[in-house]
Amino acid sequence: MNKIVEIKCATIELLSDDVIHIRYNKDYEVTLTDVVELDSKLSTYLKGVEVYSISDFSNQYNNFTKEAMNFLAKEGKVVKQIKGGVLVINNLPNRLLSRFFISFHKPNYPVKIVANIDNAKSWVTKLK
Repeated sequence: MNKIVEIKCATIELLSDDVIHIRYNKDYEVTLTDVVELDSKLSTYLKGVEVYSISDFSNQYNNFTKEAMNFLAKEGKVVKQIKGGVLVINNLPNRLLSRFFISFHKPNYPVKIVANIDNAKSWVTKLK
C-alpha cells in the first residue's frame, strides 16, 4: 500500500515502519462512521504491526462525536496495535476537548498532547 492514504475524514501517512501520522480534515465533525472507516483502512494498512500514532489537529478545529471518541479509545480493531498516541494541538478548544477525551475515555495506551509535530516525534522516540 502507498505511504499516504486519503479517506473522507483524514489523510493517513506512514512515517516509518511503526509510526503513523493522521491529519484530520480541517473543521470537520468526525462521526462514528468516519472512525469505523479509519479503523478499517488502518487495519488493512498496518497488517497487524504495532505502531505509534500521531494525530495532527494543528491550526484547525475538529469535533468528535461521543461515539467516535469511545470507538477510538476502546473499540477499534487497531486500538490493540497502538503502543502510544500523540495529539498535536495548538489551540485551546481542541486542547480542552482532547483532555476530556483522555480523562473520560481513558485510552488503553499512553497519550500525550503536544504543540507541534517535532515535539510529537520526540515523544514517540522517547516511548520507543
